[in-house]
Amino acid sequence: MHKILPLIIGLFLVSPLGAQNLFRATLDGAQETPPVATAAGGWGTLVLNPDSSVTYQVEVWGLSGTMAHIHVGAPGVPGGILIPLLGGPTVWSGTSTPMSAADVATLRAGGMYFNVHTVAHSGGEVRGQILTSPDVFEAS
Repeated sequence: MHKILPLIIGLFLVSPLGAQNLFRATLDGAQETPPVATAAGGWGTLVLNPDSSVTYQVEVWGLSGTMAHIHVGAPGVPGGILIPLLGGPTVWSGTSTPMSAADVATLRAGGMYFNVHTVAHSGGEVRGQILTSPDVFEAS
């Protein structure tokens, strides 16, 4: 029993990481490539659905967006558009079509970001890397 208990505990600790389906991002101009001096900011959440589609919500303040997307790219690296987001000029929400297995792996590895474009910054005014969000919350 003493040898089985650590294995069982280890499985509980590893399983949630591999099955992570909740993601978040904080958007600001400093993450743009090149960085943008702006007081605007925002946040985004993303849920990876069982069919490999994603349900997203992005909200920004201090700007009026002309468009928003999910791009493929590591932090500090510009990347191509993967998913155009629905909504604007300050809130985007919706569900995408299913992504490929390679895109799901890129998402889970932190290789995607939200980007909100404006008239003043057509390449993007605020950007936020999409990162895994913890399943476990603690309150004190």
